[in-house]
Amino acid sequence: MSLLTPDRIPVGFSPNKKWAERDLGTEKARFPRLNHIPESKGGLWLLGAKFLPSLISKSPVLLETEGLGAKPFHGRTVLLVDRHTASAAEMVTIFAKENKLAMILGEKTAGRLLSATSVKVGHGFRLALPTGSYYTWNLTALEGTPLEPDVLEEFDWKARREADHDRSLESALTHLSQS
Repeated sequence: MSLLTPDRIPVGFSPNKKWAERDLGTEKARFPRLNHIPESKGGLWLLGAKFLPSLISKSPVLLETEGLGAKPFHGRTVLLVDRHTASAAEMVTIFAKENKLAMILGEKTAGRLLSATSVKVGHGFRLALPTGSYYTWNLTALEGTPLEPDVLEEFDWKARREADHDRSLESALTHLSQS
C-alpha cells in the first residue's frame, strides 16, 4: 500500500469485539500507528516493544503507509479484481478506492475479510474460527460486502484460454494510455 501513495495515509485497523462495540470514529485517531517496516531484526524488537502495551490490552493498532515519496506511476495505476479477490487483496483494493489512488477494473470482489484462527480437527482437516474484523480508516467493514469496481469488466475465461486474449488486461492498458 505504501507504494500507492507518496504520503503517510491511515489505512485501517482491526478491533476486537470489545473495541468494535465502541464509537470508533472518535477513538481511532488515538490508536498507536504502525507506519514503517523495520530494516533489521533489531528493529523488529524495537517495534515489538513499542506495541507491547497494545498487545497486552488488546487495543487496535492503526496501519499507516510509510510515505515513501512521489513515484512516476502515481495517478496511473489500475488494479484488476474479480470474484476471487479476497482477504489482504481486498484491503489494498479498498484503500486505493477510498483514497482515489488507482482505478479498480474487473468484477466485484469476494467480500471476505476476517481474521481467523484455525485448529486441527483430525484426518488432515482444520476448522477456521473468525477472531476479528478489519475496518478501513473510513470505518468500512469488508466482510460480506463485495467491492464494486470503478469499471466493470467481466472476465471471459473462454477467450483467455482459447485465444490467449485477456480483455481485462487490455482494458486496463487502454485506460492507462488515455490518462
